[in-house]
Amino acid sequence: LRRLDDSSLRRARHAAAYNRLFEEAGFTGGTSPPLRLPETPPGRHIYNQYTLRCSDPDSRDALREFLAANKIATEIYYPIPLHLQPCFADLGGAEGDLPVCEEWAGRVLALPIHPGVTSSQREEVVAAIAAFYS
Repeated sequence: LRRLDDSSLRRARHAAAYNRLFEEAGFTGGTSPPLRLPETPPGRHIYNQYTLRCSDPDSRDALREFLAANKIATEIYYPIPLHLQPCFADLGGAEGDLPVCEEWAGRVLALPIHPGVTSSQREEVVAAIAAFYS
């Protein structure tokens, strides 16, 4: 708990740096960017995860494989939407109940954001993603 505030501040700084790097690489703006970056909410956000959403539903897994081949770790934290997970079956959720959630579950990918990620590592991540989409 002593390091919680410092860790949270580092994650927020890392997220801001990712945002800047993605902007510099041309991933923001335009009519149809290949990735959607996390929104920056007002107030404080700890960025436990920095999750991208791929515009093309078929590109997420290919991007993840490309990054893994370049020794860049990623994670898919919720590959199955919560309402379809067996532990919540008694709530009666069914496929099609939350179509946006179901679609996004197949498009999202979390990048390294832990407090120890260095600026050069963030630059490497964004450069690899730019190479994938070029």
